Amino acid sequence: MAVFRFEWPRQIELDELLSELSFAEIERAKRFRRQEDQLRFAYGRCILRRLLGNYIGQPLASIELTEGMNRKPVFTNSPGWQFNISHSGNWVLVAISTVWVGVDLEKSIQGFDFQGIVSQSFSKSEQQFVDKSLNRVNAFYTIWTRKEALVKATAKGVDEDFVRVPSLDGIHSVDSLVIGSSGDWLVNSFWVAEGYTAAVAYPGTIKGPLFYTLDSRFFRRG
Repeated sequence: MAVFRFEWPRQIELDELLSELSFAEIERAKRFRRQEDQLRFAYGRCILRRLLGNYIGQPLASIELTEGMNRKPVFTNSPGWQFNISHSGNWVLVAISTVWVGVDLEKSIQGFDFQGIVSQSFSKSEQQFVDKSLNRVNAFYTIWTRKEALVKATAKGVDEDFVRVPSLDGIHSVDSLVIGSSGDWLVNSFWVAEGYTAAVAYPGTIKGPLFYTLDSRFFRRG
């Protein structure tokens, strides 16, 4: 399992990125109202396609991605490979593995009014964890990214069970229907950069991921 981070430099034109995407991906990118959101999505998909192409030794044009359960992208060329992607602010995060994996990345916004989200999506113990934290904003994003990473790994998605998805440190016993999968899972938190909270979720039967940083040369090499 590997987790790649990339800080998009905003130096590549959107049209140049779109040339590497499928028609469906282009249409999805254009549905974002703000151009920076279009760029984030396009960067993420281009990185994903190039990484997958390197992993399986196939050209970019042959990479086929479709949407599976809850719109989670699926790699149709080689079902043995799993991946997940997240982007926020200036950073893109991609995880690739031979087992189910989920990642979530959030740019921390100091002063963000998250109380409504906490009351609806966090358990009582999670709410207490946030309330008692010295930095309540960071605590909120830590809990949120852990929940998101886990339901993205299993393709469960955010639904009425989200409040029951565990996120505190330690061992939890959870109904498989709550997270969309049985078995043991691990969720690890980490910082992508200052002000960027992230989490990765994966089966407890494997070793933790290796972390890598990509830069703009990843695109210029072709």
